Amino acid sequence: MQTDFSDAANPDLSKILLAAINQSFNSVVITDAGEGLDGHLIVYANDAFCYQTGYTLDELIGKNPRILQGALTNRGMISELKSCLKEKRFFQGSTVNYKKDGRSYYVEWNISPISNEQGKLTNFVSVQHDISYPVATNSMQELLLRALNTTPDSIFITDSLGKITFVNDGVVEHTGYAATELLGRAPSMLQSGKHDKEFYRLMWSALTSGETFRATFVNKRKNGTLYDSEQTITPILDTNGEISHFISINKDLTKRVANENELVKAARYDSLTGLLNRGAGARELERSYFKLAQGSPVSVALVDVDKFKNVNDTWGHPVGDEILRLIADALKTALRETDNVIRWGGEEFLIILDQSDLKRATDLAERCRISISHIEHVLVKKITASIGVAQLNDNEELESFIRRADKALYQAKKNGRNIVKISD
Repeated sequence: MQTDFSDAANPDLSKILLAAINQSFNSVVITDAGEGLDGHLIVYANDAFCYQTGYTLDELIGKNPRILQGALTNRGMISELKSCLKEKRFFQGSTVNYKKDGRSYYVEWNISPISNEQGKLTNFVSVQHDISYPVATNSMQELLLRALNTTPDSIFITDSLGKITFVNDGVVEHTGYAATELLGRAPSMLQSGKHDKEFYRLMWSALTSGETFRATFVNKRKNGTLYDSEQTITPILDTNGEISHFISINKDLTKRVANENELVKAARYDSLTGLLNRGAGARELERSYFKLAQGSPVSVALVDVDKFKNVNDTWGHPVGDEILRLIADALKTALRETDNVIRWGGEEFLIILDQSDLKRATDLAERCRISISHIEHVLVKKITASIGVAQLNDNEELESFIRRADKALYQAKKNGRNIVKISD
């Protein structure tokens, strides 16, 4: 039976209070004092409670509120509620309840005991409100935060003045800074000095115009090492169309750049000696060829290790490889920084000598021959090389140029080895 809320002393006040509760935004439900096993039955519910649960008032009157419980209802919370009711204490909590149609919702509620003038407990009144939206919002925020921290990319958010307000775990991993060291500071603390003022001017010009800016940045970690980052910075507008924040998503390119550099190195350098390989050497030779047109003399020296086949046959290819590496080092030691040394093939090396006429080239070739003859190896003992030298003539084709150097090398071999011969 529904409780009578009339007040004989002041019936108008009673009506006003009842109307206020009925029209309250929050849900209100009142149960009896809970005598017996079937106690705590609903004696009153306002319109908001009916709307919240999907039940009509007639369907609620005389029922225990546990009809709203279900699989996701927090049993620990319900146990605490029962203890409060038994001990006639105030209760406050939140859990998942279920509407009449089976849909779940998050509810936050409190329950207060009501006693009559004689101090006897007569009812419990509960005020509730649906917190599904804020819970869902918080859950979404937590999900977004987990997503941002799961991505391997670095994500910064700054305010309109460029001060960092958020960093994900990727930023901490990539930069070496703790989040507390970054928050409130400007991303410029990561600048490496590899970009000029014009680079940053173009960046801010795009951002302040509301445009996204994309570029590859070279940034600096806390330990001072540099890393390449593919960065996208986007301005975020508020409801008034004003820039409120900037979000920066950064993909660490360090591994990719390192891999690309390794590929470039493999394509350009000989893996055994570290010298330019024949393909890269041929391109350097073509560049030197064009220098001749500018009036700069160009010469080459073709070096061949004497009796290298005997080394491989006697000591094996691993020892032969050691000798080739030693010769590569000896050549680089004897030459100028501007000279290019190329592993032309097998045991043959080509040296490009820019700004060198035949005399200067011959002197450098002789230095190379002597440097090789000073190599000491515990097994092979004496190591020598023969060298042919040629200077590029006006209007001469590169093929002819190299052929003359090769011919001079042949003469050096023929005339006893371990000598330098000049092309005709």
